[in-house]
Amino acid sequence: MTTTPHKILSIFIQTKIEGSEADWKESTEDLIKRAEKENKMHKFKKDIHFCAYKTNYNDSPAIILLFTMLLPGPVSGSSASSELIMNFISVLESILNPLDDINLSRDISNKKNIGVIRVIKKIRETDVI
Repeated sequence: MTTTPHKILSIFIQTKIEGSEADWKESTEDLIKRAEKENKMHKFKKDIHFCAYKTNYNDSPAIILLFTMLLPGPVSGSSASSELIMNFISVLESILNPLDDINLSRDISNKKNIGVIRVIKKIRETDVI
């Protein structure tokens, strides 16, 4: 990833302070539609967008981040898609460590291969951010 993670970190902190709330059990599709409607989708890179909401995860305050990305290669999957996702998760782990939950899914719509990554990070007093 050539883009710096500052945008993700900035939105994470902003959400932690004054973000809207959402149920982490709500479908990722519904949360993404909500973020689009509320104009809360942020651009990380050309083909990667994300949103963030406060949530309550396992009885602890947390932030849920949803990332959508256009995956390279055929809709049946490719090693390039897997590599992109693993590299991106490494970036997330480096700036938001520790992550409490990660969920990956794919959506094939309009002949586009879209990856969705849902990340949940509990808010801890020991966090640097």
